[in-house]
Amino acid sequence: MLATRLIESGVKFVTIQLGGWDTHINNFNTASRTTSCPTSMPAWRASSRALDAEGFTVVPPAVFVTGEFGRTPKINKLVGRDHYPRSMCV
Repeated sequence: MLATRLIESGVKFVTIQLGGWDTHINNFNTASRTTSCPTSMPAWRASSRALDAEGFTVVPPAVFVTGEFGRTPKINKLVGRDHYPRSMCV
């Protein structure tokens, strides 16, 4: 909610950090719908609703969600995915 309040007060750029997406080991259990995703999605929904309620739908803010690296297309020997700097999701 702090990010929402900062945007409402006129701050142009806000960065939010969520650790825990580095899945070199046990990727499928670590990044599943029952671990990392539920941590971030309720916060995103609440911020989106708060901005909408404050009238930011007329000129909506641009929101970018990204990580520090892409992930390898192949699973490693520890059932994880390693850093892949050639590609990354935004």
